[in-house]
Amino acid sequence: IYFLSFISTLFFLLLCFYSNQDLFYGFTILTGGNDGLVYNSFANNMFYYLKQFKIENFLLGGENIFYFPSSLRYFLSIFKIFFSETSYGYLTIGYILCVVVLMLFIKIFGLTYGLLFSFLVICTRLFEGYGASIIKMLKHINESDAEPFAITIFFICLYIFLFFYENINRKSNLVNFIFGFLAFITISLRPNFLPTVFLLVFIHIYFLYKSKRKSEIFFTLFGLTFIILIPLHNLYFGNKIVLLSSGYVHNTGASLYTYFYAFLDVLNLNFGNSENISRILIQIDRWIKPTDLHFAIFFIMLFFIFITKEKYFKIISLLALSQHAVLLIFEPRGRYSYLAWILTIIVIMFFIKVITNYIFSKMNFLKKTN
Repeated sequence: IYFLSFISTLFFLLLCFYSNQDLFYGFTILTGGNDGLVYNSFANNMFYYLKQFKIENFLLGGENIFYFPSSLRYFLSIFKIFFSETSYGYLTIGYILCVVVLMLFIKIFGLTYGLLFSFLVICTRLFEGYGASIIKMLKHINESDAEPFAITIFFICLYIFLFFYENINRKSNLVNFIFGFLAFITISLRPNFLPTVFLLVFIHIYFLYKSKRKSEIFFTLFGLTFIILIPLHNLYFGNKIVLLSSGYVHNTGASLYTYFYAFLDVLNLNFGNSENISRILIQIDRWIKPTDLHFAIFFIMLFFIFITKEKYFKIISLLALSQHAVLLIFEPRGRYSYLAWILTIIVIMFFIKVITNYIFSKMNFLKKTN
């Protein structure tokens, strides 16, 4: 265990050096217009207030009403207690992400394919265009974006769910509370993950209900109720009820109202002059362009898996579809779409596993017949 820990840590540092030397040395100069620059600025002031024991100023988080939605600022300020001005605090999350990916993949794919697919995600840039690359995530850690942190916590939640799903007789109020609390942390880091996180929590609660484990349902919901801290912050400091953030409108491409009025336009046969339909078409084009044929094929495969009886991948495909639905409303490109496409790639890996096993079985059959 100690040897593997040493080797994995050394390898991770080499991976950081390959991704960006600034990460390896622990210092980054953030570019202008970068969200990470804003969150680090908040974190510096919050760390100052924390040292002065001005807890109310620390909890304020730099904004009376959250415009920048991520709670990353709180974690960055706490990292400074242990790691000063270096980026090693956030880099630790990158290391945890590698471990979680390895454990999750082994659980859902088995040892051989789990090691193979985790190697492709951790050590190569094969799926970088879909965000399913640790090297890509390290670059976003270097820029202090919230996606690597949020995806790490989401994968931990998914792993906990699968653990209980496999071990129906294993009961733990504490772990279920941690599951709910981590779900809250995920949403606080990336509010656009809320529908997918809520869906995972709902599936988990349904599983507990079917297993007649009502006390664990209570602890799961109790952990999730910490999400009320976000609107309470906005109400206390800004005297206004805002659920998550006031800046969501700037990332909304086609709101639910747009889809509703577009439906009315369709009923009225108003196709040519419908601004609502035009906005939706633009949003879809930004989500999957007609030239991005591989994206479209991968997305269609999610529906195919969803109707199968594969217990793990049926759930993962449903989670992926829910996050793709978010992309039809909010910002559908870049790091905002990573969770949807990472979950999609996991489903595609299952296709690769099935096809590979089929080929190997045919080859073995031919050998035996010959």
